[in-house]
Amino acid sequence: MSTYQCPRCKEMSITVKEKFLSGLWQNIYCSDCGAKLCAYPIPLAILYFFHIWNVIWFYGMYHFTGNILHFFYMAVIWIILNVINVTVMPLAVMRPDQPKH
Repeated sequence: MSTYQCPRCKEMSITVKEKFLSGLWQNIYCSDCGAKLCAYPIPLAILYFFHIWNVIWFYGMYHFTGNILHFFYMAVIWIILNVINVTVMPLAVMRPDQPKH
């Protein structure tokens, strides 16, 4: 059930789990061509900034208002950010073809 395209071989060989793991700063490999892939670091760093902002903002709101509902808002936005990570985050090839000896 591969649903994402490898940027090197253009085959639909990246699974949702692999795409999610690439958003956790982990390297993944294409099952068709064997390319070492990762998420682009700059957009991923921006997304992680919003994750940190989400936690700080809603915990601060809870601290000042005492309303436990802010933790629900934090969880909803966390899920939205993870969906953005999986659906929008572009992948990059980290290692080009190695010469065959």
